[in-house]
Amino acid sequence: MLDLLLLALAIIPNQDEAPAPVPATAGVKAERLPPTPWPVLAFEADQTDWDGLIDRIGQGALDDLDVPGLTIAVSLGDDVVFERGYGFANLEHEVPAGPETIYRIGSVTKQFTAAAIMGLVEEGELALEDDARDHLPWFDTDGRRVSVRQLLTHTSGVPSYTDLGLEWMAKLHQDVTPEEIFGWVSEVPFDFEPGTDWHYSNTGYILLGALIKEVGRRSPRTQLRRTVTKGLGLASIDYDNYREVIPHRAAGYDPGLRGPINAQFISMTQPGAAGAIIATAGDLLRWQRALVSGQVISQHSYAQMTAPAFLPDGRSTGYGFGLSVGRLNGLRRISHGGGIMGFSSALAWYPEVELGVCVLTNRSGVDATGIERSVTRNVLGMLRPLDIDLPVDADQRAALVGRYAFLSFELEVSEVDGELLRTVVGSDTVPRRLVHRGDLAFGLDEDPDLLIRFQAGPDGRIATAVVEEDGNELVGVRR
Repeated sequence: MLDLLLLALAIIPNQDEAPAPVPATAGVKAERLPPTPWPVLAFEADQTDWDGLIDRIGQGALDDLDVPGLTIAVSLGDDVVFERGYGFANLEHEVPAGPETIYRIGSVTKQFTAAAIMGLVEEGELALEDDARDHLPWFDTDGRRVSVRQLLTHTSGVPSYTDLGLEWMAKLHQDVTPEEIFGWVSEVPFDFEPGTDWHYSNTGYILLGALIKEVGRRSPRTQLRRTVTKGLGLASIDYDNYREVIPHRAAGYDPGLRGPINAQFISMTQPGAAGAIIATAGDLLRWQRALVSGQVISQHSYAQMTAPAFLPDGRSTGYGFGLSVGRLNGLRRISHGGGIMGFSSALAWYPEVELGVCVLTNRSGVDATGIERSVTRNVLGMLRPLDIDLPVDADQRAALVGRYAFLSFELEVSEVDGELLRTVVGSDTVPRRLVHRGDLAFGLDEDPDLLIRFQAGPDGRIATAVVEEDGNELVGVRR
């Protein structure tokens, strides 16, 4: 089964964290742009079947993905209804992974940082449109104004220190300050002028951590412990520190030629507010419930966190404040993934069914988001939308026929005997039938997660094709 998105992963900065920006339909206001996927089908959540379903997924990760250990947790409404570990938290001592196992969560950290910033906004200590330079005198942007909002949404243009490659890898062992991290990229040109485009920037969240300390007069760790670890009673959630003895902390592993090897060392001062938090899977779901229910920040602030930012040309970034915004099988999905030396993670919230799913693993490079989506589909009994096959009249079919150029592939739509067919030029040997789900959105019989939406330009003619899958979106322009 061909996955169109796999042909274009190179243009998605981090597929677990955010999709590439997507153009709006010409002539339509940005606030009216959320995608309209196929209808949400009837879902069933029969918990009596969950244990076996999730156990098969967890065991499959051990067998097929060479994962040393993982913990999967599921919440429904206010309650964590499933928590179970698989494999080993520590291979050398054969310590089993369990609900109590603590993992590094990587970039899932960013939503904690964003929530702390919003708390300062609510207290009147900070404004989203503040120029970050006003609070961080060492933040030299060569005259560019960079707002707090732009740092939150990855639209600042500030280069990410993790993009420095070998230059950064040579410094992994160093304990550093946010000012020193910014110094690494201070001579690197901005990715773009602030506010004009989108690029995932870990440096941006390091700067936000510095703002928390400067404006809130507490370090991000102190703030986290005050509001979350103690405030919400979530004892496992903390900033990692390799010198401290932390009960139930998992060992991290990287993939090796003959199996897992001990993970590359990194000083946790480097990921900092961008990725240094540790937690259990269950506590992350409890945190998530507290965040969405107004126990951490106001509902208004949370709504801002989960609203995707739009660029001046109308493109949606698919990213809010520390959270990615997408869909799975028609359900709204608020999520973030994380990857750090030795660990991979995914945390997702489906507000329409009040479902939370968390997957934490102790190996780098694991598709934890893929495991999470598999768990979600199974516990919700998501049906393949094969029964939705709406007619398309001759004029509509003629309007859609043509070629659509994406950054790394080309899609051809043709008509044969009254049926619309899709071909990935140079890859497909046999055209695939397009199945109309409604509103010029089409799927494939063999791929329930893929959707192709056709959009009109200002002249009313079809101008773009948007490929959606698992919350990611790719845009092709009609040639």
